[in-house]
Amino acid sequence: AKSVGSVSLRLTESIRDHYKESPDAYNDEIRSLDALRRSASAPSRDYSGSSCIRRYYGQLHLLQARFPMMAGGSAAVNFSWTDSITGKSSSAADIRFEQASVLFNVGALHSALGAQDTRVSEESNRVACTHYQCAAGAFHVLSEQFADAGGACTDTAPMLLMVLRSVMLGQAQECLLDKSIRDKRNAGLTAKMSMQIVDFYQMANDIIRQPKSPVNFGKKSHKRWETILLAKVYYYSALSRLFMATECEEKRKYGEKVSWLQLANASCSELAKLPKQLGEDWLKEVVGFITDHVTRQLTQSSKDNESVYHELVPRFDTLPEVPKITLVKALSFDPTDPSVAGQDLFAKLVPMRAHEQASVYSEEKARLLRQANEEAAGKDRQLTDFLKTIDLVSLAKGKSISRDDLLPVDVRQMSMKMRKRPALLADLEQTVKDIEEMSTHIVENFEHIHRSLEEEK
Repeated sequence: AKSVGSVSLRLTESIRDHYKESPDAYNDEIRSLDALRRSASAPSRDYSGSSCIRRYYGQLHLLQARFPMMAGGSAAVNFSWTDSITGKSSSAADIRFEQASVLFNVGALHSALGAQDTRVSEESNRVACTHYQCAAGAFHVLSEQFADAGGACTDTAPMLLMVLRSVMLGQAQECLLDKSIRDKRNAGLTAKMSMQIVDFYQMANDIIRQPKSPVNFGKKSHKRWETILLAKVYYYSALSRLFMATECEEKRKYGEKVSWLQLANASCSELAKLPKQLGEDWLKEVVGFITDHVTRQLTQSSKDNESVYHELVPRFDTLPEVPKITLVKALSFDPTDPSVAGQDLFAKLVPMRAHEQASVYSEEKARLLRQANEEAAGKDRQLTDFLKTIDLVSLAKGKSISRDDLLPVDVRQMSMKMRKRPALLADLEQTVKDIEEMSTHIVENFEHIHRSLEEEK
C-alpha cells in the first residue's frame, strides 16, 4: 500500500499553494481520508465493508475534482496495489489508478458476499443475486472508464474484466433460475433462463481457452477456471434440455421429449469427464445428481414412447434452437452521490481563483447597483418637474385641493372668462348656424349662375 504521509504531504502543499489557505485548518479532513483509505484497503466481508470501500471510491472522485492528482499533476501521489493474480505490486502516480484498483475491489467484495450467501431462502437468494449484479457493474464500469488507468496491473486487463463480468452475470442468473425451479415456473421459461447462463459461461470460457489467451490465472488456477466454466456450460445445457423435454410432455410431444432427453444425456456424458480433471468431490456430486435424474427420465420416456405413443423421435439437428432470456444486468452506482460517498471531506475548500472571481462579482454588482440608483434618481427628478407643470405638487404632498385645481393655469383662466359670459356659448352656436345658412345660400346662387351660363352657350 502507498505511504499515507505522501498523500498528506501532497494535499497539504496543494491547499497552501493552490488554494492559498492554511493547511492546518484541514488536518482533521486529511486524517479522516487516511483512515478511510486504510479501512477500504482491508474491508470487512459484510455490508459495512462494502459501504466503506464505496465511500472511499466516492471520495476519490471528489478529490479528483479539487486537487491535480492525475498523472503529471502537482498533487499526484504514487499509489501501489498488489495484483490479485500475479501477486506482484503495481503502482502509478495517478489517482485514476487508485480509483481503478478500488473499483476492482468493489467488484471482488460483492462477488465474495454473493458467494457466501446460502441462498436457501428467497431473501438470501435475492441478496446474492444483487451482489453478483453489483459485482458485474463494477467490472463493467472498470472496463469502460478505466481501460487506460490500470497500468501494468493484470487485474484491470480488459479481457479479464470481460470474463469476470460474464461470470458474475451468470451467477446472478443462477439465483433467479433457482427461484424459478422452486416456484415451479413455466418449463419453457426455465429452459430459456438456463440457456442464457450457458451463454454467459461459454463466453468467459472461450476467452480463457484461446491458444494465446490475454487472460492468465497461472498454470494451476487457469486450468481450474477452464474446468469449472466448462462444467457449468455442460450442466446448464443439460438442465435447459431437461426442461425443454418437460415442456414437450406438457404439449404431448412425446417423441420430441425423448430427443431432448437424449441431448441432455449427451451433456451429462461430457460433464462426467470433468471431475477426474478437477479432482473435487463437490463436482462429482453435481454430476451424479443431474446424470441420475436425466437417465431415469430418458429410460422411462423411451419405454413409454415405444409401448404407448409410438411417435417418431426427431433428429437432433431438427430440434428448434432454445432461445435465451436475460433477467439480470450489471448494476452500477454514482460515486458522488452523498448516500455513497458521504459528506465531501473538503467541501469548504474554495480555490483562490474562486475568491478572485467572487471579488470581481461583488465589484460588478456594486457598480450596477450605483448605476441603477442614479437612473432612478434621474427619473424621480423628471417626475417632480412634470408634477410641477400640471400643478400636482400639492396633491403629491397630500393636501386637499379641488378638481378645478388639477387643471393647468391657462385652462383655468379661460374657463373663468367663459363663466363671466353665460350667453357666450349660445351666441357662438347661433353664429355657427348663421354661417351655415349663409354658406348654403351662396352655394345655391353659384349653381344658378352656372346653369344660366350653360344655357347662353
